[in-house]
Amino acid sequence: MSVALAILQFFVIAFICFQEARRKSPVVFLWATLMIMFGIMHPFGMLSGAAEYSPAAMDDASVFVLVFCIIYIGVRELSVMALNVDSGSRLAWKNFAPKCQEDRGKGIALLFLIVISYMIISFASQSGGLLNTSWGGAREIAADANYINLGQLASILFFSTAGVSCFLFMRGNKALAIAMWIGILVLVLVTRNRIQILPLLVSIIALVLFRLERITVKHVVLAVVAAVFVILIVYGLRAFRYYGTLQNFFETFRLKDFIEQIAIFFRTDNGELGLRQWFYYFIEHDNNFDNFGEGSTYWRMALVFVPTQFSFGLKPDDFAQAMGAAVGLAPGGSMHPTLFGDCFANLGWSGVFLGAFWAFYATAADAVVLSFKRPSLALCSYVLIASSLVIIGRGAVYNGFFPVAWGVVFLALLAFVTRKGLFAVKTQDADRKTDGFTPIGERSAYEREV
Repeated sequence: MSVALAILQFFVIAFICFQEARRKSPVVFLWATLMIMFGIMHPFGMLSGAAEYSPAAMDDASVFVLVFCIIYIGVRELSVMALNVDSGSRLAWKNFAPKCQEDRGKGIALLFLIVISYMIISFASQSGGLLNTSWGGAREIAADANYINLGQLASILFFSTAGVSCFLFMRGNKALAIAMWIGILVLVLVTRNRIQILPLLVSIIALVLFRLERITVKHVVLAVVAAVFVILIVYGLRAFRYYGTLQNFFETFRLKDFIEQIAIFFRTDNGELGLRQWFYYFIEHDNNFDNFGEGSTYWRMALVFVPTQFSFGLKPDDFAQAMGAAVGLAPGGSMHPTLFGDCFANLGWSGVFLGAFWAFYATAADAVVLSFKRPSLALCSYVLIASSLVIIGRGAVYNGFFPVAWGVVFLALLAFVTRKGLFAVKTQDADRKTDGFTPIGERSAYEREV
């Protein structure tokens, strides 16, 4: 029965992945992350006999995920139909790529290049030179920074504008797009911050997704290969951190040792593929920890634009640190037990109803992407949202929500400032209707009246 439940949740998550991929929604990246980190690993852990928790806790995890997913599916389908935001045909390459020719996106590309150059130069200078940069140094710099600082602003702008590379590739300016991707790789190698590689990976996967007219077995196989490749990149970057500074890496690197360190991560479940273990841990202890079961993550998300110190105590502290304390991490250490684990830790068994919240969130995400008339801004929002959803799927919910909340505001302001309009309005204009994206250079009847 236990194995049957575990396999059943795998197929339910696979169904959601298929549906979101068919829609070409950025939300497919959330469910692909959950598939890799829980959907596959949960039954695999049970079948391999490597599970360290009681069968009851494992079964409870299966049931929690199943109910969460069923609620998600129902609310998601109803909200898509009610709001008519099925993005599948609108983001299909054959329909969307021609619209890219009417936009240029050079201003956004220039802003991205300025931001990424600032991030590299600033970090290198604060570290005492490029060869002295390290992951530990990055954490110290971030810890010493004020709530509002240039580094945080640059990070928001980075994630908000990185999707212009996806737009440039669709427009045919592949050389500049690839140059931007190389810039992202350089930034990641300097900072060792793994989440900064997400816009690159998301952009490439999105370009493939937009081209798919139907999903076949071949595409499923390619998705599995891509997932393995992404996991190796993530674990490789984690191993890269262990070398400390770049100078030490160049002096001591041996490929055999590097591969062995990655293998250790896999063997010991030390990394993203092992985070589900803490979901089981919370279930087994019935959330009997300080600050659990209070919905802190969601209160914090609701007050995202209010600094904690100015919230008069209404904005809770980062719940990831409470979860870190619960599993025995040092003070200030944070824990991210996948989105499922975070939902359980926040509301206990009532957390299954957060499936409805994330279903509405998914539909709202589609609506945001489709609301931008300029293809460059639409794809910037797509990559921003998709990247954040990977972080959220990992269980770093507030950390993933923060850049998308501020990033969407920035893109909306950019749309307003450039006077291209923000929201696509359905109107009757002589013989035709404008639906979704209004072609650039053309104005609806509503806009002409105004």
